[in-house]
Amino acid sequence: MSYWDEKHSEGKDDFQKACMDVGHKITSKGAHFIMCCVDGSRQSDIAFESALNLRRKFDHINVYHAYKDVPDLQPATWRHKALETKFDCELVSKVPASLYSLTFVDRCGNTVNDVLHQAVDPIYFSPESTQRSPLSGPPDFIVMGHHGRKGPKERRASIGSTADHALRNLHYPCMIVKNLVPAGERSYLMAVNGSNVSKRGFDI
Repeated sequence: MSYWDEKHSEGKDDFQKACMDVGHKITSKGAHFIMCCVDGSRQSDIAFESALNLRRKFDHINVYHAYKDVPDLQPATWRHKALETKFDCELVSKVPASLYSLTFVDRCGNTVNDVLHQAVDPIYFSPESTQRSPLSGPPDFIVMGHHGRKGPKERRASIGSTADHALRNLHYPCMIVKNLVPAGERSYLMAVNGSNVSKRGFDI
């Protein structure tokens, strides 16, 4: 086995272990921390509504947005202050104040993917870390839209770059929302392949 193959295998094993560890913690908790990523697009609004519908009585919901704080031609409704006001108004009437939070982060020249990855990196939740995550705790679930401001892809099977990054690189359960998840009873289709990670997904 080549050096690259060995390192790739080690990285894959570490990633699967992290997935398993997170899954175990989630199934043993009574209340969950749901992180919903928004950008002002209609698809992110659907993801937010779905997160509210999925939220149980004592679950905490966090609205997360990574913005670029420079003048541009984006619509006024996409600016971070407008989004912050909008989602705060939505939440204050539906969720107790102690069970929701808004995290708006200036990208400072970084990509959305990099900022998101840094926000949920387990190392930044460690007491020993000198750099802290902007979140109050690690998420149990990450909810985001099938695509963002750029709109749907030409190929229906394709998803937005941030959604793709989350699925491939974050070891937290990610829900990529295409259509509104209804409130109340619902059914699920669970795909498994016999691996430990898919078994943990089934348990969740």
